Amino acid sequence: MLAYAYILGYYFLLLSLLLASYLYFNQNNQKNLNPAVTQASNFVVYKDAVQNYAEQNPSFSGSVPISSLVVPNGIAPPNGFGDYITPYNSARAVISYYSPIGTFPHNQPQANFMMDWIYGYVNNGNFYPYLGNYSVSIPGVAPQGDVMSFNIQSGNGQ
Repeated sequence: MLAYAYILGYYFLLLSLLLASYLYFNQNNQKNLNPAVTQASNFVVYKDAVQNYAEQNPSFSGSVPISSLVVPNGIAPPNGFGDYITPYNSARAVISYYSPIGTFPHNQPQANFMMDWIYGYVNNGNFYPYLGNYSVSIPGVAPQGDVMSFNIQSGNGQ
């Protein structure tokens, strides 16, 4: 009977160590991913704020000052964030971009950018969306390799 108690105690200790190891390594992996995920999430917030500004100011052209953007408290613009609104054919382009942390694998975009054709990256003056197999020549000066949002608004700001 005592032998069963030792064996049961041994398995309980082993299971506890395995669980503790899993939690430790999982937490460390989460910490390593957080800067890029946070940066991508903040980009989506700022991109939305730029689009809202463009819709509310249909005659505006240029770069929107960050102080004019309405974003939640505690949200910081991502590294190298920029934007510009410019005429584009018979509409206007609302462009937001940022420089990703480290090397961003453009063939494996952050989950924040999946399933939305307005997100992509800049390569040789072209916008390459993450969805689709095409490119669009872009107006302006989004830096090479940056993650970018490219949205066309009609004359009424939509």
